[in-house]
This record gives sequence, C-alpha cells and structure tokens, in this order.
Amino acid sequence: MRLALFGGTGRTGRLLVAQALDDGHQVAAFVRSPERLPITHPDLTKVPMGDPGPRALSAGMKGADAVVSVLNGSTRAGSPAATWTRAALSAMAECGVRRLVVTSAAPVPLRGGPAPLAYRLVGWVFRDAHRDLAAMEDIVRGSDVAWTIVRPPRLTNGPRTGRYRLETGGNVPRGLSLSRADLAGAVLHLIDDPAVAGRGVGIAY
Repeated sequence: MRLALFGGTGRTGRLLVAQALDDGHQVAAFVRSPERLPITHPDLTKVPMGDPGPRALSAGMKGADAVVSVLNGSTRAGSPAATWTRAALSAMAECGVRRLVVTSAAPVPLRGGPAPLAYRLVGWVFRDAHRDLAAMEDIVRGSDVAWTIVRPPRLTNGPRTGRYRLETGGNVPRGLSLSRADLAGAVLHLIDDPAVAGRGVGIAY
C-alpha cells in the first residue's frame, strides 16, 4: 500500500513511518523540515510542505491508496490540523484518493453530548490544541471520502503491545492512556478496516 502521511516528524509520526515501512508499505511523508525525519529507506519519499494548497500536495499524493494525518493541533500556530487536512482533502479529490485516517484526541467533545468531567478538565488545559482538532474533525466529517477519526487519550512513550481496546462511535470507557507506538500500529490496522469508514474510533488500554 502507498500512504501519504502528514505529521511524520512528530513523536507518533516517526513511529508510524517506521512501522509502515517495516510492514512493507510505501510512504510519501509530507514534511516542513526533512531533517526532522531521520529515517532513510528506499520506500520513503520526503515531500516538502510549502503552501497548503491542493496543487502543491497533488504531486506527492498521486498513486496513494490512503492519506493519514497525525498532525498536532494548535490554533496559536495557525491551526495546522485543520488547515492541512482541508488542503489534503482537496488534493485527494484531485488525485482520486478515497481513504483518510486522522488522529484527534479523546477529550475533544464528541458530537451528541458533553465529554466526561475528566476529559473536560484536560480539554480546558489543552484547549488551544483541541480547538484546532475539533475544527479538523468537523472538516473531515463534512467530507465525502471514506474517513476515520482515531481518538486516543494521553499518549506515552511505551512499547508497541497490540493490547489496546477500540470503541467505534465513542471513547473507550475508563481508557486513560495509550503508547504512541500502539497508536501508530492501530492507525495502520484501521486503514484496511471498512467497518470504521465514516466513524470515529476511540482507542486506549
């Protein structure tokens, strides 16, 4: 599978790139600073992220089977999650790519009801990032692609175990943490799962 990846220089993104390559996928990683992705591999292409416009992204996205975003959110930093997701969707339409998997965060309020109290407190502390992620979720939900929004809780630097729980349509009950390595592995798994297309998926231990 050929993946177009946004956020590959982040802590989760680097793990996702490494796992995808280990699993035999081809990866086109859209990055602002290629040196921040210290991975070299014949199946890895580093695509410079310049202008967030569809034409600027289309060349690196051609031939992709799916687009994945693990971008962090921040309204103070120009809302990268919402801005680049909107641009990616436009490029996907131009290139004929239909599958999109993005990561958000469990404390971002779910549609149809308030978040649990613990998540609301966390959401207030990280409200800048979560505003951007909430806007990104709205953009994704309003699109016509086969999207999946993955919503993890607090992320750790623990190992990849594969022993996580998934909750389609909501957050995992009493799920308080997840390793970035397991998040990366779950994202790769969910790309191939048609049952989660058009759904949000909670993930946690």
